[in-house]
Amino acid sequence: MQQPEVIVEKKFVSNYLSKPHFENVWQWIVLNLVLCILLSLLHWKNIFGLSSYLTANRELIFEHYELWRLLTSMYVHGDFQHLLSNSFFFSIFSFYVASYFGRKHYLFLVLFFGALIHGLSLFFMKNSLFLVGISGLVYFLGGFWLSVYLFIERNKAFAIRALRSLGVAFLLLAPGPFAPKTSYLAHFVGFALSVCYAPCYFYWNKQKIRSFEKYKLDIFEDIGFKPSEFQ
Repeated sequence: MQQPEVIVEKKFVSNYLSKPHFENVWQWIVLNLVLCILLSLLHWKNIFGLSSYLTANRELIFEHYELWRLLTSMYVHGDFQHLLSNSFFFSIFSFYVASYFGRKHYLFLVLFFGALIHGLSLFFMKNSLFLVGISGLVYFLGGFWLSVYLFIERNKAFAIRALRSLGVAFLLLAPGPFAPKTSYLAHFVGFALSVCYAPCYFYWNKQKIRSFEKYKLDIFEDIGFKPSEFQ
């Protein structure tokens, strides 16, 4: 009598994105939100006459080299509604990026890419236009998370990963009704930079990230079906 064939089925258990790796990240997120509130209030009320030193345009950055404005203008917002909208999405993406990829890396992204996004955006803007707000960074953080997900979550088919990323991007990052004061250029620059940076980050840390992948082996006799078919 022929013996049943023994089949080994490899099943996914967990990977780097299965659970957060860093705790106590809210203090850094709150710090950034407090800076948004404080610098916005200084700008709105022109406290101590500081308003004119906080915003940025192309001339001030590339002709007068007042580079601190790349950061201060990021935290300044045009009005309370602008601040509230950006703070909500900034908090969500900040939490995921900081709790999975670390506080130091999160702060690097905020400070370096926040300034870079404003700098690149202003380079293509007219001197008469001022750029304020953290929305470009929001698009960067969201784009980074959704892009790096494509490389890490390989237990799912690439088409499924891509559809999920695109769906979330559309729901959370798609612009609403046209607003003349909104810098869609900054949104585009932030998202484009994230798409370029995410694969670089992944390949720099590929060995570490892949080390979190865990699988289990299900061993059974071939009797016409696999246990996974009933799950």
